[in-house]
Amino acid sequence: VSVVQLGEIGFTDAILKAAFPEKNHLAFAGFPIVFFGDYYQLPPVSGDVPYKDTNSTNLNAIQGRKLLVEDVTLFFEFTTPNFRQQKDPFYHLCCQAARFATDPSKDLLQKLNERYCTFAEARKRTHDGAMWAATTHKVKDQLNSQELQENMKSGKTVVNVYAKHHRLLQSPGSLTRAKAKKAESTEAARAAEIAATTPASDDFSFAAEDIWDVESQQIQQRYKERANALLFNPFYDDEGKRKSDLGYDKFIFLPLCVLSINARVKLLIPIAKAAGLIRGARGTIIKFIYSNNPAYGPAHPGASFEEAVTSKDQLQVPIVLVQFDKGDYTGTSFLEEENIPRVVPIYPTKCTVQVNGNKYEREMLPIECCMADTVHSLQGTTVEEAVIVPPGGRYDDFTRGLLYVALSRVKTLEGLHLILHHITAKMFTKWRKQIDQIEIELIRLRNLPKWSGYQQASQHDVDDLVDEDNNDIQQSSSSSSSSSSSSSSCSSSPL
Repeated sequence: VSVVQLGEIGFTDAILKAAFPEKNHLAFAGFPIVFFGDYYQLPPVSGDVPYKDTNSTNLNAIQGRKLLVEDVTLFFEFTTPNFRQQKDPFYHLCCQAARFATDPSKDLLQKLNERYCTFAEARKRTHDGAMWAATTHKVKDQLNSQELQENMKSGKTVVNVYAKHHRLLQSPGSLTRAKAKKAESTEAARAAEIAATTPASDDFSFAAEDIWDVESQQIQQRYKERANALLFNPFYDDEGKRKSDLGYDKFIFLPLCVLSINARVKLLIPIAKAAGLIRGARGTIIKFIYSNNPAYGPAHPGASFEEAVTSKDQLQVPIVLVQFDKGDYTGTSFLEEENIPRVVPIYPTKCTVQVNGNKYEREMLPIECCMADTVHSLQGTTVEEAVIVPPGGRYDDFTRGLLYVALSRVKTLEGLHLILHHITAKMFTKWRKQIDQIEIELIRLRNLPKWSGYQQASQHDVDDLVDEDNNDIQQSSSSSSSSSSSSSSCSSSPL
């Protein structure tokens, strides 16, 4: 719950009450709600934090805090010592200093910064599958790009996968090119035009039309249309800044994906939940498969952007064989006869994007490189080796949480490697006031009746968890001091 903003809690309450009006006098319409997590980790990316009163005028945020204060009636604090670093007491102290924003000793800082190395040295020191954690998406993308370049230098196959695009024709009430061009002056005008030409029920059929099949007297227009579609990145604005609110479909794919043999990738959508292939499941690429059937388009793994745009037929999106990690996949292997476990073929998947007033069906692989990932995405993981990019020059309210979460993913100091930036004392202590606010909230929660329905794990149980490659649920409760609570409808408060 630490990363959940107050507005989302209030909004959940409002939705449940609207769905069950006969119980709208009860918190969350009388449904049992359990909150769990760790306030000492990362705060919400945006919005009000849940552990203090809000000055916001947002009604959902005000209601969210009211629910946590007035309707949370039961509380449990998980106090088993942090079992990730139990075999390295000194490194445990390092993590605790970041957790509680205490001033680190010179010896602590010195030993941490002795783990600093270059990118090349980090690759030599770590094994395949080591966690690389970046504090921003920009740094994450740079690290993944650098890793692909290293794979190329070593002779591994590197493939440029370009998304296919098909224009969607709305019928009836389609938005024509002329109308789209006329409405192009402002976003508001375009939105008004779409609203005016779309049926109120929004229940109309779509027909997919390949953009190369559209009749046009100027082939350059076709080039331009395909180029615009392939340049459209839904996650970044025109200035290259990552969007905080995408405002698109839940699942949307990039127009270009650069992959290689042995590249680490993760799923962007769930494809087999029962077998563990949920969003975020990780694995390693072992093979690319292209079809000889011309209906799938030309196979051109090394195509440049210009070649992808000017090709008569859109380039083929290959099938990729991924060997998923042992803890992520429990199903049968596509290469079981070859005694290669946990291999799953990943097929192109479709999503919808809108570019320059035209709506397209985008066909792309539902994976992305994840040799490096953001600290936010890596919450809940436990690893033997980690290459971490410290927060650097930023000293905002995320700094301490980013440092703590990144450091505490790895079990020992020996398994830690730092690149790009050294760790400073200011990263630990700059936002001490954040910890003061958290501790005031925990004092309030500790005065609530204890939740007797949860049994504290014994140290023996914890040892067993460590020995068994902890799953996400086990890992999420692994902080050295965690808490959870329950409301009038058995709701709870964070760890």
